Amino acid sequence: MTSICSSDSSNLVDNFIVEINTLLQQQTDNEKRKVLDEIKLTLTKKLVDLEESLLTSYLSDDGETKTIEEYDPETTLFVKPGLNSLKKALIEAKQNTSITIIVLENGIHKIETYNDEEWGNRNRNMIDIDIPITIIGESRINCIVIGGFNIKGNVKNTVSINNMTIRESLYSGVEGFSKAASFLLDNVCIDRCAYHGVSVSETNRNQMTNCEISNSGDSGLRVYDGTILIKGKKTTIHHNRSGNKGRSFYGMKTSTSSSIIQLIAPLTKESISTDNGGGGNWGGEGTIVTIEQ
Repeated sequence: MTSICSSDSSNLVDNFIVEINTLLQQQTDNEKRKVLDEIKLTLTKKLVDLEESLLTSYLSDDGETKTIEEYDPETTLFVKPGLNSLKKALIEAKQNTSITIIVLENGIHKIETYNDEEWGNRNRNMIDIDIPITIIGESRINCIVIGGFNIKGNVKNTVSINNMTIRESLYSGVEGFSKAASFLLDNVCIDRCAYHGVSVSETNRNQMTNCEISNSGDSGLRVYDGTILIKGKKTTIHHNRSGNKGRSFYGMKTSTSSSIIQLIAPLTKESISTDNGGGGNWGGEGTIVTIEQ
């Protein structure tokens, strides 16, 4: 199970274990306490350096982010982490149409689990978004939504989701519903979702910029009779559908002949979709093509 949001930390741990073994081999039993103190000090410094580098590395290309103080309080709703924090914010935004931006502060924003009778009484932790809104996390690494997003509403509307991690959805991370609003994802990490990481169903004008999709149970990105445009050199789709089971699932799947994934050059399907299980890194009946912007 690998993710850009965690791969640097995995490398850090591996390298640090080598350092620990080297140190211990050089010491006698009486010096072990001193070695452990050195380990604590070194680990603390490395973790601080890692956090700073991650927060810098995963900004969007165009990418200056605002501090909370820079948003207009008349049109922006600030949300502290907690259970159903985002759900409550969306209810308020629906009632107050002057709110166009929801800012999720750092922490864990958890969507409650419910029983979905329409889907065979399966458990879900998805939230419906049926208004045009922009949802922005305070930081991609530290603003975490546990659950997934159902994009609904008028087909002319757009929902923007930026600068956060979406993980552990019991269904898809982001689900574009049939003939509903389009979505724009920018600088989002989508990880460990039970089904697809991102799913597009009969909607167009969808975009992903500098996003990562990893460790999905089914396809990382699945398009069914719709289109999505992908750009940004930090885009990556990897380690979805681990193993060889379910060969009808891919890193990127175009389910039908009218399903289209467009990549803005220099992106190619080979460069962004790697190390996926199932049927491989891409597949299906539709089109995956690189185009010039």
